[in-house]
Amino acid sequence: MLFTNYFKKTIIYIQPVISYWQKLSEREKKLLTLIGILLIFIISFFIISGIITWTNNLTKVYISKQKYMLEAGAISKQYKDIMQTSSNEFSVVKTEQIKNDLINLLDNKNPYVTLENNNLTINLDSAKFDSVMLLLDQLRKTYGIFPNTLKFTKISSGYVSFNGSFIIYDNK
Repeated sequence: MLFTNYFKKTIIYIQPVISYWQKLSEREKKLLTLIGILLIFIISFFIISGIITWTNNLTKVYISKQKYMLEAGAISKQYKDIMQTSSNEFSVVKTEQIKNDLINLLDNKNPYVTLENNNLTINLDSAKFDSVMLLLDQLRKTYGIFPNTLKFTKISSGYVSFNGSFIIYDNK
């Protein structure tokens, strides 16, 4: 019943269009049919290209989200590993040993290393950035110490001056 009411209303609204169509000549009917087909193709093209663009953007967002989730997982694992790290009981922090590590790792013959009141300070005038990062990792793994403050100043391509302080908690 409801469907028939809508159908009757639609017929009433379409009736003037049908009577206008019947009054047209064959040439005008063909021309309007071609224009209608062309409009359908143009509208279809825009709809399809919009859907393709939308799916491409959606794919990019999905890939980006997956990348961030993988990075977050890796960072979370690193954080958990660092939180489980504690001072190594067998590696006592000694300035001479750290100076030797600096000389061996950074090829720096005269590093400035001091240990006062459980505060280790390292100053380097020039070192390779990658080597300084390896040094920080070695200090973490060997002595179980983490930087309190860090300052890097770029000197040239790949070289930096480095100033860092470390708080030593369990020094024997």
